[in-house]
Amino acid sequence: MNRALIKKCIADALWLFVSLAALLVAFCWFRVWIISFLEMPSFAAVVQPLWDKFGQFSPVALEHLLSYPGRVALTFVEPLVFLSIVIWGIARGSDAVSGELSRGTMEIVMAQPVGRLQVLCTQAGITMIGLALLCFCCWFGVFLGIEATQIVEPPTRPTWTIPGTDWTLSLPFGRAEPRVVGLSTKVSVRDMIPPTLNLFCLGFAVAGLATAMSSWDRYRWRSIGIVSGIFILQMMIKIGAKSAESLAFLERFTFLSAFEPQVQVQVAVDYPAQLWSWRMAGVAGAADGWGPLGSDMILLAIGLVSYLAAIVVFCRRDLPAPI
Repeated sequence: MNRALIKKCIADALWLFVSLAALLVAFCWFRVWIISFLEMPSFAAVVQPLWDKFGQFSPVALEHLLSYPGRVALTFVEPLVFLSIVIWGIARGSDAVSGELSRGTMEIVMAQPVGRLQVLCTQAGITMIGLALLCFCCWFGVFLGIEATQIVEPPTRPTWTIPGTDWTLSLPFGRAEPRVVGLSTKVSVRDMIPPTLNLFCLGFAVAGLATAMSSWDRYRWRSIGIVSGIFILQMMIKIGAKSAESLAFLERFTFLSAFEPQVQVQVAVDYPAQLWSWRMAGVAGAADGWGPLGSDMILLAIGLVSYLAAIVVFCRRDLPAPI
């Protein structure tokens, strides 16, 4: 693969990558850290009264949401997090063909000893490497937050274990005092790997769609507008499907139903045997019965088909002369 072409793709994506990487690490760290400011009883007091009215919007059970892994998992569905991944996918995907045509640089690139397939695959490869690193930054920020955060457990009375037995007695005397422990004692960073992979798969699907739109267009702004419109429409369909039971069938028509990081964490914590299953049953929030692996494969398939379509279109189309 042409080394100069790789350097060009890296240079085009560098500043966007650096800014998003710094944002994801800092925000994910901060988002996990603020958990320590709202103790679990206080958090439950806020959530439980709202559950009857808005519980259908949560992809996980209330019991899981009121656990520390469930609260940390909310980081992956924060708009700033998943929209950063979507922005990377749309920005880099739309730049593949229509971006070069809009800048008038495609003719210069194709004048070099490189083929169209090589140009597109190089750009896609750099996009995927950047996407993987951004998702790692997200996980690393969560890791830093888990390791650096301390939480206060509710006050408990002293206990005494009878020697030679497993019996533990609560002592009637003694002062009940709160205990400060590390968040890492409540949450395993390994349980945050499945939602990170799910986030990567979402970015792959969006980048593929953006590249497919870019492959036939000559204006980058139009490619960005089309993909952004598709993503917003998919979000509206997902929200509508969760708003009323009569609209639940709409969930089959949005690929965002496969993006459920909270469900992935719930499965990792409560159903570890089904963590890499295609389909599963009996898990609250498992839309359509798809398991973590099945959900990831749906998003990867959308991205792969989109990239293949982009290759076919770009390799066959006539490239307009720069204006």
